[in-house]
Amino acid sequence: MEYSLNKNYLTPTPDDCVARPSSIGIMGKEDLIRKISQEGTGITSYETESLFKRLETVVIDCLKKGYAINTPLLNMT
Repeated sequence: MEYSLNKNYLTPTPDDCVARPSSIGIMGKEDLIRKISQEGTGITSYETESLFKRLETVVIDCLKKGYAINTPLLNMT
């Protein structure tokens, strides 16, 4: 993982830094579906896409009802 160090303005110490990761590329939904369903996983791209669609539907529905979403992948309100 590549990163850059930037001055941390939230602390009084002049040499404190905060690390910011640098992206090496972008993984879109289709890329993730291919990666999840790659050969040997036993998971089809159809199953993965169906799960993504269902997850999107459930998350949106819960947000509309006023729930916060808190998972290892995302936190939303």
